[in-house]
Amino acid sequence: MGTGAAYTRSRGLEKKKLKEFVLQHLRELGPAPRAKLEELLFEMLPADLTREKKQNKVKNLLTEMRAHDNTLKRIGKGPKSKWTLT
Repeated sequence: MGTGAAYTRSRGLEKKKLKEFVLQHLRELGPAPRAKLEELLFEMLPADLTREKKQNKVKNLLTEMRAHDNTLKRIGKGPKSKWTLT
């Protein structure tokens, strides 16, 4: 297989691991605000990404888990909202 396929596979595994980590965290500790999830996930993202790019990655991951995977839901709006399992 070419490097393109390896890159795609690697990227998919990385996202899957991040999703599993979020689910495990929420199972064990209950609902959490996005800021807490960012704090936990930032260490798992590539170091060369800016803070803004890391925030966007976390936002996109949570949105995908809510809208496509139906594994998360957001309670409330704004800075006081929390993410929880569905």
